[in-house]
Order: sequence, then C-alpha cells, then structure tokens
Amino acid sequence: MSFTLALLLTGILFCTIIGLSGIAYSSNLKFFPIDSKPHGLNYSEWSSEYYKWIASIPEDQNHPVKEKTGEHCTTYQNNTHMFFLVDALSGNPVSRMCDIPKDKAIFINLLYSLCDEKNDREDFQSKPIQCVEEGLADTHISFSIDGVLFDGKSEPDINKFKTDPIFLNVSYSTGNYLLIDGDYLPAKTYKSIIGAYQIILEPLPVGEHIIAFDVLSGGCTENDPSCSPYHVNVKYNLRVI
Repeated sequence: MSFTLALLLTGILFCTIIGLSGIAYSSNLKFFPIDSKPHGLNYSEWSSEYYKWIASIPEDQNHPVKEKTGEHCTTYQNNTHMFFLVDALSGNPVSRMCDIPKDKAIFINLLYSLCDEKNDREDFQSKPIQCVEEGLADTHISFSIDGVLFDGKSEPDINKFKTDPIFLNVSYSTGNYLLIDGDYLPAKTYKSIIGAYQIILEPLPVGEHIIAFDVLSGGCTENDPSCSPYHVNVKYNLRVI
C-alpha cells in the first residue's frame, strides 16, 4: 500500500470517528440530540410533558422532586416511552436510588423556567420568551454518566441542551407542592410558557449506573424580587432492570 493511500484511508477513518460535529463521542453513551424528536416529540414538547407531569402529582411530602432518597422515583411514572428523572429543591445535595425499566428512554430535568398568566401576568402578555429566558440566565451545569463528563470533549457540552420556550396549558392537582409556591387554584388551567435545560437518554444497558449533575443558576424574572441563586446537586444511583 502506498503512503498516499494509507494516509487517505487513515483520514477517512478519523473523520468517521470524529463525525460531522468535530467531536469524538463515546459509543457507550447514547442520547437524543437536542434537535431530534424522541418518540415523536421534540425537546420543547417533552419539557411541556414533564412540567404537566410534576404538576399532576397530588402528594406534597412524597413528591419525587421534594424527597431525597429516590423512594418515590417510580410513582406516577405512567408514560409509555419515557421515564422522568427530576431535579431537586434548591439547597443541600441529594442522593437517590432508583430502579428504571430497561426499555424506556430517560428524561432528565436539570433546570426549567416557567412564566404564566397568573404570577407573571404583564411579562407573559408582553414578552413571554424574555420572561422565560431571564429565569435561565447565568446558568452553569455539570453533568456526568458513569463518570463520563458531558463537557464538550469526549461528550457534548451539557450547557448546550437548552430547549426553546413553548406555550402550554397546565393545571395543578390538589396537594401538589407547586400550589404552595405559586398560590394557584387546584384544577384551574393556567396559560404558561416554559424553557429548560434537559437531556434525554436512550435506554441504558441493564445493570447499575450513576447519573450526577450540579446546577447553579442566578436567573430571576423581573417580577420576583425575592429570587435568590438556585443550586442543586443531585446524584442518581440507578439500577436498570
């Protein structure tokens, strides 16, 4: 084989590994790109489905967002295609254990910003997208699966998994923790808009896995003078069965 041909073949192989993005991604970790449509819905539409799901859970103390051990991670997980992993309330680190079905994609909420016609009435009517973007401003996220960091090197930059704002109609179940935070009326429908940082994984291989993320955000809306920096540190010890 000539030197020129060998060099050409090496270049082709290198380009195949690197891919169009210019980054060599690990073949062991599979995720849905931010511009894809997992199971027929794009990332923004899944953001809407996620928020409606957490708003529909009636329990306050046992809500998966509020609890710290993962004991209730499978509660209300009725979506045929998707298993939702929640973030946590801002504050101390949280470590959860959770069993996940082997045939479901995994939706991981890192941070969302929601504005609606009740609490953000003026902004919602005049500048809804800006209202959402203000809540996502100044955000920094660290995310890893089984020790592999999504930092734009071996895996893509998790801070680029930002969804476009989408309008939705949402109602809250009696006892839902968001009723207290937002002073909403149960069962009443509110026009809203949501944007988020989220990632959707393809089903993980059977066995044990660790998903960890740290989110620090200083984003606040203009109508929330009591807003303080948001910080969550979450670790999921998963068993895929």
